Parts: sequence; C-alpha cells; structure tokens
Amino acid sequence: MTHSVGLRQYKLLIQEKDSKVFVDPSSSVLQLDFPDFLTDFIAQNAIQQNEKEVERSWKFKEILADLPGCSRGWISYGVYGFASRLEDGKTGELNYARKRDDNEVIDLYYRYWLPEFENFVLVS
Repeated sequence: MTHSVGLRQYKLLIQEKDSKVFVDPSSSVLQLDFPDFLTDFIAQNAIQQNEKEVERSWKFKEILADLPGCSRGWISYGVYGFASRLEDGKTGELNYARKRDDNEVIDLYYRYWLPEFENFVLVS
C-alpha cells in the first residue's frame, strides 16, 4: 500500500458527439442527466466491486448528497492477493499471518459537485 495519498481534481464536461459543443450536465437532451447518472452509479457501486485481474476492490460510501449532481463521501479502496507475516517491530514476534484473501482497505475522500448555472462537474 502506498505511504502517501494526494488530492486530485477533475473537471468533467459533456460534449455532443462529433461536435465541440458542450452540453449542460442537467440537460433533458441527455439520455440520463448527470444528477440521475451519479445517483445510479453510486447506488450500483455501494457494494464491494472486486477487480480480480489486478487484485483490487472498491466501493462507494456516500455521506451526503445535498443537491442534484452533488455527492461526497468515501471510496473504500483495497488490495489483496498476497500473503505476509506481520511481526512486532520491537520483539520480532508474529502478530498476524496475512492470507491472500485479506483485503487491506483505506478510505479515500471523494466529492462530485455540479455548480449551479455551469456546464461542468468538478470531481475531487
């Protein structure tokens, strides 16, 4: 597992196919507007997702969804697939024998924000 975690920010824009025109994320011209897409996506991924080929898992833990297209919470992210021994750093005594199926999990903060009267979504 990494020793540091950073904060990344993204700006999402929806663009018409074969065009340079941006579409409002709440527009009715979309098959599913962004607020509804986000609600469905988080609900579908609130149960653990296992990516077996890379031995990773993740799931969303939504804490607050106060406005349409806005959500914040945690992505519970884990790694598994290797065994190891965890020993006491001072005594060298075995504290735990990790199995291949043990999942080391950390919670990563996320936020989706659809600013009012804007044509983009901010994600961090």
